[in-house]
Amino acid sequence: MKKLLYAAASAVAMMAMAPSANAATFINVDGLNGAFDISLDYTIGGGPVDISIISLGAADVDFTSVTFGSQALTITSDLLGTSIDTAILFPPVAFAAGTYTLHLIGTSTAGGAFTGVLTAPPAIPEPATWAMMLAGVAAVGTAMRRRSYSARVSFS
Repeated sequence: MKKLLYAAASAVAMMAMAPSANAATFINVDGLNGAFDISLDYTIGGGPVDISIISLGAADVDFTSVTFGSQALTITSDLLGTSIDTAILFPPVAFAAGTYTLHLIGTSTAGGAFTGVLTAPPAIPEPATWAMMLAGVAAVGTAMRRRSYSARVSFS
């Protein structure tokens, strides 16, 4: 029983020390018709930000300008001879913690749509991260407190 308790405490402690994952936010916009000017605000923690956006469907979506904060994304128009446009922040750029605006400007035929993903460190640790850390510290403290320090010596 003790071995199981120690193994569980060790597993919880290791998970508590794991780095927090990046938060992925999905971007979905549809029903575009004509010129569009879209601003989306994101609050992030400091660290690298990766953004990829791609137009969808048969409708033609043309990006004129796509920026995140003051950083311009690379736009590829009519990818491989199709009506697909992409906007990519590559390589990922490190941003300070704060609130930034993803600003998309362009035109679309009726029914235009695009989708994408913005991956960035979360602004604050997730509650589950804090809970795992506290459980790990408590488990290690309990295991150390219950440890027996008596030494046994046997002579043959």
